[in-house]
Amino acid sequence: MLTIRSSKTIARASMLAISILLFLIGGCGGVDSASSDSSTDGTSQDTSQASFDSTGTNQIVYSTATTTILAYAGSGGIEQSTLTFLVLDSDSNPLSGVAVSFSIEDPAGTSASLLTSTDTSNDTGAVTAVVQSGTRAGIFSVVATVGATTANSEDITVSSGLPTQSRISITLERNPANAFNTDGVDVDISAILSDILGNPVPDGTIVRFVSPESGSITPTCSTEGGACSATWTSASPRPSDGDVTILAYANGLEDFTDVDSDGIFDGTIDTFSTADDLGEAFADTNDDGIYNSGEFFVDSILNSTYDTGDGQWTTNGVVIYSNENLVLSNNTITLVSATPAINTTIDVSVSSATVTVTVSDGNNNSLPNGTTLAFSTDNGEIVGGSSTTIPNNFLAPIVVSIDIRSDGMSSTGGNLDLVVTTPSGDTATFSWIVND
Repeated sequence: MLTIRSSKTIARASMLAISILLFLIGGCGGVDSASSDSSTDGTSQDTSQASFDSTGTNQIVYSTATTTILAYAGSGGIEQSTLTFLVLDSDSNPLSGVAVSFSIEDPAGTSASLLTSTDTSNDTGAVTAVVQSGTRAGIFSVVATVGATTANSEDITVSSGLPTQSRISITLERNPANAFNTDGVDVDISAILSDILGNPVPDGTIVRFVSPESGSITPTCSTEGGACSATWTSASPRPSDGDVTILAYANGLEDFTDVDSDGIFDGTIDTFSTADDLGEAFADTNDDGIYNSGEFFVDSILNSTYDTGDGQWTTNGVVIYSNENLVLSNNTITLVSATPAINTTIDVSVSSATVTVTVSDGNNNSLPNGTTLAFSTDNGEIVGGSSTTIPNNFLAPIVVSIDIRSDGMSSTGGNLDLVVTTPSGDTATFSWIVND
């Protein structure tokens, strides 16, 4: 007899057979369950669930965290992180439907807490735990547990979350820059920030930059591992003296003496010096250390007026900052002074002589870094080194000295030369007559 069944009936029978087969295959290890249910309208609902293998051949492993540096609870920084673990079988394939519990290992007593204490693995085997920072600095980790199997996360650091004034450091990749007469010269800027305990600020802390006098500058950078970078590019206008002030600033805290070493200011325990009282951040373009009318300032109080400190430790509108001078040098090799004067005679027949020379660029700043200054003579001999190269971050006119003495063969009318060569190939020669 030919029997014809509806497709729905076949589908239900097939699903049941598959479920039984899966159960038989999975039953060799730990506890597995599988079921199939058909609704009254003929649709099939799969409710199979895999439990974690009690034999321990399966595994749970730590994967990632959205951040590993958290700010103190209530500090206004990043206070939460989401950590992901993976539940896998013995062949490292993902297992779904496995219940995982979480706990915190907190030997430093940070008071960190879990916002999610359990989760069930999804189709990729992933489970997540959300942690909230506590009120003390330190390091903690999260432990994921399934049965007798556990996995630890990497260390999570809790810091104040905000940098202090003494903990912002700005470095220029090259200084001076040969940019007084040239557009498009790039200078990389590095910023490093940490809290009062020296811990790096949380990832995503924003540092802002301005260059009020000259050039173009990256407006912001976002920290990773407590550091970030920006770029200044030479362009008009340029100050006549070639001295450019770069201001970097960020939301932060005034310094204080952390007596109880918890990273949090407590007026009943910790102390604050008025020397650490901050006014609003400003670009100190005349390098006198105080704000002068007309200088750029960060109006953090939003009253269109520069405000000095209030005489007490506060978190209201505090902006920490650092000024860095960038010198725009040029290739105009300028003799500032020479002793003895150039083109005069030096007699070393009886005793040695010292020659001292000061050289600058056309604005009385340092010549570009990498400029070489080399002495040579065809009469007598130079004692010690005869050449030098202007290093990075050497901003003032350079002073070089050499000693010259008789070479033991009496002669007159020799030459002592100093040749100055910039990285772009410009040269100047200064000379003396030598008798020995």
